[in-house]
Amino acid sequence: MAGLLIDNLIKEIQEEFGKELVITSNTRTPLSQAKAMYNHCEAKYNQNAHNLTSYAAYKKPWVDAIYGAFKQGKDNKETHEQVIKRMETVIQSQMNQGNYISNHLLNTARDIQTKHFSKEELSTLKTLINKHQELFLNDETRTKQPHFHLHLK
Repeated sequence: MAGLLIDNLIKEIQEEFGKELVITSNTRTPLSQAKAMYNHCEAKYNQNAHNLTSYAAYKKPWVDAIYGAFKQGKDNKETHEQVIKRMETVIQSQMNQGNYISNHLLNTARDIQTKHFSKEELSTLKTLINKHQELFLNDETRTKQPHFHLHLK
């Protein structure tokens, strides 16, 4: 139901915007969430990171636990796949307790690719998104994979 709502809102925004919106991420499993977080954790581990700050402050303990699993695996010289599995296990455990590190795990979030839009188009798109009070917009246009992260409030 929630997935249908956010998809319908994005469809409305796309019609108003007049250009195709490419969704680069929607519903995630614990495994796909671990994969999505891996590079962020690696950047923090190598000391050149934004320290996983795109997550809400109240989620810090969950982020710390996932990063802890990543760090333990890296410190133990585990393979990429083993580290991902560690992270996935922590994310699944959190979900079992009702704690969701990402709205993608609840099918209430979408990432919209923005790398092909001009500054003016990005501004217009932001304005259209912000008209929908049921949506939260996180501007991730300055990341390696520029996008707008949207999720239901």
